[in-house]
Amino acid sequence: MKITHLNTLAGGGAANAAIRLHQGLLAAGVDSLFVRAKNGRLDPGVHEIPQPAKPREFLVRCLRKWRRWRDERSIRGRKFSTYLSDPLAAFTPQDLDGLRAPDVFNLHWTSGFLDWASMLPWMAAQAPLVWTLHDMNPFLGIWHYLPEAADWTPALRRRDERARDVKKRVLDALPKDRLTVVGPSKWMCEEAGKSELMRRFDIRHIPYGVDTDVFQPFGKSVARQALGLPQDVPVVGFAADYLPDPRKGGRSVFEALSAMQTPGVVPLLVGSSPSAHPLPARAVHLGRVESSRVMALFYNAIDLFVCPSLQDNLPNTVLESLACGTPVVAFNTGGIPDMVRPGITGWLVQPGSATGLAHALDAAFSVPLMLKQMNVQCRDVAVREYALAVQAASYSALYAGLRGGEQRL
Repeated sequence: MKITHLNTLAGGGAANAAIRLHQGLLAAGVDSLFVRAKNGRLDPGVHEIPQPAKPREFLVRCLRKWRRWRDERSIRGRKFSTYLSDPLAAFTPQDLDGLRAPDVFNLHWTSGFLDWASMLPWMAAQAPLVWTLHDMNPFLGIWHYLPEAADWTPALRRRDERARDVKKRVLDALPKDRLTVVGPSKWMCEEAGKSELMRRFDIRHIPYGVDTDVFQPFGKSVARQALGLPQDVPVVGFAADYLPDPRKGGRSVFEALSAMQTPGVVPLLVGSSPSAHPLPARAVHLGRVESSRVMALFYNAIDLFVCPSLQDNLPNTVLESLACGTPVVAFNTGGIPDMVRPGITGWLVQPGSATGLAHALDAAFSVPLMLKQMNVQCRDVAVREYALAVQAASYSALYAGLRGGEQRL
């Protein structure tokens, strides 16, 4: 069976999750092709399509820049609480003409790549579609997660309504059996099922996978020595693509670290951050890390990982931490409770409460024997439920069912 994945970017959480699915399928013997629109390392089975024809690309880029300028001006320079994009792209079906014909298209994070009005109907006519939801954008308008009230302006409301109208028109025209929606978390499945745009389609729950050979326990002392960290102090880890990202909750982590009663805690941070952005006292900042093996060192070096996201699907960072045997303290929101199970793999805290995070971190460090037991439990959960082979088997069964149904028609 031939599967073609489509994703815009070469990096980021959605891209990492999508490429892991592709790699898991290849390892399981599935003929998987990963197609993307942005440059990056060409791994096996990865294909980059050339940039589209100049006139259309130029017009789309000009439109995007004008909208960005207008929207940023409308909120007077304040940063949005979440990413936003339109269902418009410079790529068209002609840009995919040179690719092999698949048995199933699997869509991932496609903003800026998938032109809804032209590409979705064309792909659905070629093969059944599976859409893996890496965020909420496919069933919202322009937003990728629910925005804060302050994000809305009259111009953005009009833009959001236009985007919803385009998406609704395209999805309403698709036969119900041509699109299957996959939510990596139970929460994402529930949100898609409540949405006007996607509730009529079949929605499946298949969690992300993690490479449990790369992300595995190999000794705290070795990891700390490699990263230049002291051996005999408590270390708390936090990672985000952009540390000040409001949705990822960096402010709550920094406030919690300042409020902790446990003495001598060293924060270990991964992610980009402006030079003017203050970091917690004693923090060790590794900057942006692209290597999975360096990230495995990070998770092995820390005692606890903190995930204070205010909205999130099924964060790769939590899966990676569990696979390395490191418990997680997190806000009880989105898909995080699927992975963080109180008393087994970590602690859950009321969303937005920095005080709650501080108390949970202090409580964790007060029970070292329980932490050691959790090290084993975290690894067991990751291997049993989130290994790449487990994910690949679930998707393979889904693809086979779709292809079998098509052949019976």
